[in-house]
Amino acid sequence: MCHDRCVGATITNVVAFDDTIVFADGTTAESFAAALTNRKVVDTFRRGKMFALILDGKGTHPVMHFGMTGNLAVKGDAPFVYADFKPDATFPPRFCKFIMTLSTGTELAFSDPRRLARIRLAQTPLETSPLFSGLGFDALVALPEREAFTAALRARCPAAAAAATKARASSTRPIKALLLDQAFCAGIGNWVADEVLYAARIHPAEPAALLSDDDVARLHAAIMNVVSTACAVDADAQKFPRDWLFHYRWGKGRKPGTVKNEDGEAVMPDGNVIVFDTCAGRTSAIVPAVQILKYGSAATLGEPGRKRKKAAGKATKRRQKSSDDDEDDDDDSKDGNEGVPTSKKRPQRQKRAVKRKREEDDDIDSDNVSDEDFEGEGSEGAKDEEDAVEENVKVEKAAVRPRRALSKRGSRVVAEPQEDADVNKEEVAATSPPTTRPRRMARARSSVLSRGSAADD
Repeated sequence: MCHDRCVGATITNVVAFDDTIVFADGTTAESFAAALTNRKVVDTFRRGKMFALILDGKGTHPVMHFGMTGNLAVKGDAPFVYADFKPDATFPPRFCKFIMTLSTGTELAFSDPRRLARIRLAQTPLETSPLFSGLGFDALVALPEREAFTAALRARCPAAAAAATKARASSTRPIKALLLDQAFCAGIGNWVADEVLYAARIHPAEPAALLSDDDVARLHAAIMNVVSTACAVDADAQKFPRDWLFHYRWGKGRKPGTVKNEDGEAVMPDGNVIVFDTCAGRTSAIVPAVQILKYGSAATLGEPGRKRKKAAGKATKRRQKSSDDDEDDDDDSKDGNEGVPTSKKRPQRQKRAVKRKREEDDDIDSDNVSDEDFEGEGSEGAKDEEDAVEENVKVEKAAVRPRRALSKRGSRVVAEPQEDADVNKEEVAATSPPTTRPRRMARARSSVLSRGSAADD
């Protein structure tokens, strides 16, 4: 599209919008606009996912990469249709990075909502620019012959070394990771890699070094077929073959219209179930019925290896810390310091120790109370005692309940005591029996009584 619309035209105006993430490697919106204005587009260049406009005269040339949600819109044309996101249909679109006007009257706008795209300026020749020189062969226009492709794969993943390590095949590089490596093969992304591996009947977690010559031959043919077919129809998904995995993989099988079996599983037209897992750090669509894992291991699926090792390391540290805490508890008991926290990093032990201390203090207080503090042992005295306790509990609940409700809503506002909770501090003190409740209840009662007394004043 860029080649057809831009070659031969002069860029008459460029409006670029500041974005320090998308404009990268020293390129700014201002320098980008200045480098393009009043220069003629003489050609286009692409390798893998990177593409550029080659301009006349001396100076730099714009090099762009779409990332995952980058898009190029032409004013007056319908927007491109993507399977995983929907571009803005207005012009200029939202999240626009620059608008370029050509001498032919054509206006183009580059946008990217997720800011994963990159816009740079580079010197010619672009083939030797660091932006392109580190890329592997282009999957569309420079795919090597089968023998050269096999040699390149073996060079990346030596079969001789892997043959002696089949017992630990999970440690070798999965074939999907190799396909996504732009330094090996430029242009293959996530869905293309899954489509290629499905067509080649190879599991994405299969170690690349352990593929047979027949596997590599099928892989080579699948790359050629999938990439050329997709580009021949200008990546119009509606024109892709209906037996492609592409049509059934999006949304992990949860998108409307996805074919499912009676168990609710996403399936291919032939009834084979599609499963979704993570391989090479990316969501992978797999058809286990035809993609059988021969030498690889399920350990290569799920979280990437570094994350698994990091999680395992954290678990080990937690177990060691738990063991150390237990040893500290034993030492405390032996030294007669049971319940005294030895570190500020053990809040639970500290809380339990404080609670036990409060209960011990309450028990001591109740032991020091004499029988004269109670009113009689008969039924009448017992009834008066029960009434006083019940009244105190009611007062506590009336004051504490609104405070608790407010705290659940996340407010720091403290509720005032109820008007009908007027309590005579001296009367309650005279009629209340001693209590063995923890001190926090005693403090709450004291607070309620003092506020009631203040209200009376």
